Amino acid sequence: MAELQFWCQYWIIVALLTIFERVGDVLVSWLPLYGEMKLALFIYLWYPKTKGTGYIYERLLRPCLVAHEPELDRNFQEMRARAWDLAIYYWHNCTELGQTAFFQIIQFLATGKIPKPNTQKDENNSTVAAAPPPSPTGPSAFHLMADNHDQASDRRRPPLPHSRHQRRS
Repeated sequence: MAELQFWCQYWIIVALLTIFERVGDVLVSWLPLYGEMKLALFIYLWYPKTKGTGYIYERLLRPCLVAHEPELDRNFQEMRARAWDLAIYYWHNCTELGQTAFFQIIQFLATGKIPKPNTQKDENNSTVAAAPPPSPTGPSAFHLMADNHDQASDRRRPPLPHSRHQRRS
């Protein structure tokens, strides 16, 4: 169990260092012995006798995580809900496109003619493709996942499409 905890802490710290390195590498890479210092830091974190990973995690990272834990949990739940809403949105789009293509294939096999796309005439009497139906702006299907959802997060979500049955009614 202790070894698992060590490796989890180690990879969390390495991931954070990698993220910060993308920004900070430009600013400090010109320092003499920068590569060697970075190598020494990774050896300090990895080597069991120095216990560098435990020290860095317990002294620096854990107090920060504990102080911001409710905010982090809320943000993770919000991201999870948005990701699920996005997956549902694209699933609906894919199923509608698949259903349309399937019926076009069936119509082609039955009649031998390629079906015309849904088109409309504009003010110049030229044919244009019909605009997609408007998307709903209602609350997310998963709004119960996070009780503390603020209204600003709902505006950033992609709208969910109407199903074919809802449009006809």
